[in-house]
Amino acid sequence: MKCKNCEQKEAFKYSKYSKGEFCSRECARAYSTKVKRKEINEKVSKKLMGRKLPEEHVIMMMGKGENRYNFNITDEERENRKNKIRLKKEKKCESCGCEIDFNNKVKYCKICSSYWRNKELFEKLGVLEQNLQISNQNALKILSKEYFSNKKGLIQIKEEYGIMFNTFHFFFKKNGVDLRTLSKSIKLAVKEGRLVPSLNKRYETGYHITWYGKKVFYRSSYERRMMEILDIKQEMYFYETIRVEYEFKNEVSVYITDFYLPEKNLIIEIKGEWFQKRDKEKIEAKKRAVLSEGYYYMMLGKKELEQYENGMEV
Repeated sequence: MKCKNCEQKEAFKYSKYSKGEFCSRECARAYSTKVKRKEINEKVSKKLMGRKLPEEHVIMMMGKGENRYNFNITDEERENRKNKIRLKKEKKCESCGCEIDFNNKVKYCKICSSYWRNKELFEKLGVLEQNLQISNQNALKILSKEYFSNKKGLIQIKEEYGIMFNTFHFFFKKNGVDLRTLSKSIKLAVKEGRLVPSLNKRYETGYHITWYGKKVFYRSSYERRMMEILDIKQEMYFYETIRVEYEFKNEVSVYITDFYLPEKNLIIEIKGEWFQKRDKEKIEAKKRAVLSEGYYYMMLGKKELEQYENGMEV
C-alpha cells in the first residue's frame, strides 16, 4: 500500500497511534491540511499583508543570504542596509584599532580588554593613552623601576602615586612579574633604613642624648654604658647607621651594626659573653662581611667594655 500523501513510498505503522496509511509522521500531518492548503495560504497572506518587519530583523535575514529575501524597497535603501551590515562586521577595537568579532557590546579586543580595568592606575602614573597596551607597558616600566631598581617599598609607592597594595599586586600578577617575598621585603626595608628591628622587652631600653646633642635609642644596658663612655671621651659615634649584607648558611641577611666611629673607621659590636658563644659562627660571618667592606671591627663584652672604659687595649 502506497502512502496516501506522497503516493511514492510504502505506508507502514510508524507508531502505535498510526493506522498504517502513511510513510511518516510528516506525511500524516501534511495530508490533514492538503485539501485546504490553498485556502490556508490565502488567509495567512491577507493577515500578513501590509506588515513591515523590524529593521534589525531585515538586516539579520539579509546577512544570512541577500538573494533569499526580496522586498519592495528602493536600491538606495537596500544599499544603506548593506552598509549597516558591513560596518557592524568591520567593528574595530576602541583602544588599538584592530578588527574585532561582530558583537554590539564589545568595545575592546581580547588583548586590550585585560587592560581597561587599569585605566585609573594609568591616570595616576600619567601614562594613559588611547592605546591601552602602550599605557600598560609604560606603567610597567615606571613601577618596575621604582620597585626593583630604586628598591622602594609598597608604602613609599602608595604615598608617592596613591596606588593601593592590592592594585599593585594585581597589576604585576597580570603582567607575569613576581614580587619580593615577605622575608626579602623585611630584609630590604631593614637594609634601606625603613624598618627597625623589634625591641626585646627583656633588656633595658630607652633614649640617650649624646655629647653632641643627638637623641638615640639604646636596646640594652651595655649599649647605654658604651654611649656614656664615648660621651666622656667625646668621641664622635653613630648608632645603628651602618648596614652590611652577610651570608650565613646559604642565606643572605642584613647586619645592623651597633656603633660606628667615623674618625677611626671602626665598627663596635656590644654583646654579652653567652650570646658570643651561642652565635659564634654568625658573628664570624658578620665580621668577615664588615672587614670586606673596608671597616675595622671590634667585639666588646662586659669585661672588654670595662677595659675600654679604663683606656686599656682590647
